[in-house]
Amino acid sequence: DFVHNIISIKRTLKIAQPIMDMIKEYKAEQDEEALRLGDKWIETDRLFTKWNGAEMNNQTPYGWLKEFCERTSSRSMGFIRSATSRHRL
Repeated sequence: DFVHNIISIKRTLKIAQPIMDMIKEYKAEQDEEALRLGDKWIETDRLFTKWNGAEMNNQTPYGWLKEFCERTSSRSMGFIRSATSRHRL
C-alpha cells in the first residue's frame, strides 16, 4: 500500500546540540502542561501539538511561517515553501 509506505518511512537527521537543547526544553514544558491539564490532555507521539496535546493540522506550521514571512522583513526574501526551502539553503 503506497500510503502505508510513505507513513512508515523514518529518516535520521543530524540536529545541532543547541536545537536539541531547545527541543528538550520544549518537551519539558509540554509535559508540565500535560500535568496541569490532567484528563483534558490528549496523549500522542507528537512533539508539536495543539494546546491540549492533540495532533495539529499538518498545514498549521506552513500557515504560521507564511504569515510570519509576510509580516516581517522576510518579505524581501519572499515566501519559500518548506518543502523547497531545504534545497535553497
